[in-house]
Amino acid sequence: MKPHAIADELLLPTDKQIAPFVIGEEYVNKLNGIYISLDTVFRRKADISADILDQMIQKIKSSTFRIFSIQFNESTDAENGSQLLVYARYIHDSILRRVSLL
Repeated sequence: MKPHAIADELLLPTDKQIAPFVIGEEYVNKLNGIYISLDTVFRRKADISADILDQMIQKIKSSTFRIFSIQFNESTDAENGSQLLVYARYIHDSILRRVSLL
């Protein structure tokens, strides 16, 4: 499988420059052996998205007033693909919060 271009061209070189200062010079060679596939990046994006959604749901559930509003909006992008937007408003720690999810 072809490596993910952004990870190979941006993230790994940056990590190699930062690693000696943060975790030590001996770990730079370990970074050379890392292979980042599209599946790895896709799974990581899915994990991060699920975590953000879980955090938002927990904040809404733990809000003081348990009052919230949700708005859904479907639009079409430039490549004629459907995009579902979700807007949520709720009160957490006495502050009105707004969240937009794509």
